[in-house]
Amino acid sequence: MSLVEELEKIKRLEKYKKGLFSYLSKYLVTYTEISSKDALRIIRKSFGRWYFDGITAGKIVDFIPKEDIVCIQDLKYIFKKVEKEYVPYKPFVFYFYEQKSYSSYEEPEIVRHNVPESNKISFEVDKYNYSISNIQYGRLRDLYVGPPGYLDDSIIMLLIYYGFIGSKNNHLSVPPPIIGGKITELFGSPLNTCAFQYCSPLKVDKRFSSLGSFFDYQFHSGVYLANPPFVADVMSVMAEKLLQGLKEVENITIYVVIPVWDNEALLRGVSYKAWDILKESPFMVDHRLLDQFSYPFYDYYNDQYIPVSDTHFILLSNNPDLQEDLTPFLDKWVTFKDKIVPIEGLTK
Repeated sequence: MSLVEELEKIKRLEKYKKGLFSYLSKYLVTYTEISSKDALRIIRKSFGRWYFDGITAGKIVDFIPKEDIVCIQDLKYIFKKVEKEYVPYKPFVFYFYEQKSYSSYEEPEIVRHNVPESNKISFEVDKYNYSISNIQYGRLRDLYVGPPGYLDDSIIMLLIYYGFIGSKNNHLSVPPPIIGGKITELFGSPLNTCAFQYCSPLKVDKRFSSLGSFFDYQFHSGVYLANPPFVADVMSVMAEKLLQGLKEVENITIYVVIPVWDNEALLRGVSYKAWDILKESPFMVDHRLLDQFSYPFYDYYNDQYIPVSDTHFILLSNNPDLQEDLTPFLDKWVTFKDKIVPIEGLTK
């Protein structure tokens, strides 16, 4: 698909996003009596998770919602927090009308600027303006396997799609220096991977050597890192697929990072399914609880280390010759503690 087609598509999706935000804001203000400002803050914070979850669940096909993506459990939790009785939510219906012909449209000009003082590169096209670090740009250039001469077009498509989802926190990573080239990242994006092999969710990612969605991936013998979006349904399906892979394929070792949501799940009145599945697994070799201020994550956009949340760090393996636990990995990770840049209110 050409850049002009992608831009027209995203503009239609922005109308959907605006309509959904307006609809949900009125719903929450009416029935929970919170302010419209608080309602929009909650919706913005949740939208990225809902979109990634929708992609995983098949509610979103080729980036287009085919049904309502709103998580009802999240809405019920909001009602519970403000001590209100839940009022059933009416699904928000989105009808996406594809424009059939773009032949009269000229391809837009992409303007690329180097910003030396911030070590960033900005991309401008139409009304869109995004910046990435020099490190990210170099990595995208190295990963690119798309049509020759279309690197910048592909980068701006990538930035527009991830910008639409609006969840930069899903680009946080285990510190790249400790991942190593032989590990396959099961949850990444072209914007946040240092591995030679990685899975990621979007179609455009394949122009940057992505192996495709983790949920379509076929395991082979090797070492993996699973650092998924902190979305309950995504993590649950991930846990089941990891264990299935360990049952079917020999010599697999997987490092898994998920948040410490045990008490939060109880508060929401739900089970923490991903943790429940993994903690009972016969393939668990080691497990540690990591403090967010001792084991930071890396922000590729700003080239800095930040505290995210307390996490479960789990080692799964069916390799009979495995000689180590999590200690060597953690001894490297904790060395980044002194590089933390605190960001108030940031959660993954």
